[in-house]
Amino acid sequence: MLNHPKTTLMKKTILIAEDNDFMSLLMHQLLKDEYNLVVKNNGADALEWLQEGNIPDIILTDLNMPRVDGWMLMSFIQASYNLKDVPVLVLSVFKNARERFKSMNLGATDYIEKPFVHEHLVNKVSMLLSPSN
Repeated sequence: MLNHPKTTLMKKTILIAEDNDFMSLLMHQLLKDEYNLVVKNNGADALEWLQEGNIPDIILTDLNMPRVDGWMLMSFIQASYNLKDVPVLVLSVFKNARERFKSMNLGATDYIEKPFVHEHLVNKVSMLLSPSN
């Protein structure tokens, strides 16, 4: 009988732009086993990482961050040929339709309100990263 080595699939990379330390830690704990995570504590650091030529498989962003907010980050992503097709999942405390609508117009793929059910975030990320998307 032949032994076939297990094929190791490369983990997908998630860029998390979140200025709240607790929220960053929570997302890290929920996603670290399945994905490679790059966590930036503000939009400016996330933007700099992207401008260095890094292309994640998905971006999770807060809206209300210092220096560069989530809307500015999404505007950059949509204007970038290399990044415009990367799914963007917004996680925000803003609960009204105006912020959701603005986010979707700037290219957000989906929007989750904080606080969120942990399984909802994990399932949404998995769905957005599935091959059919």
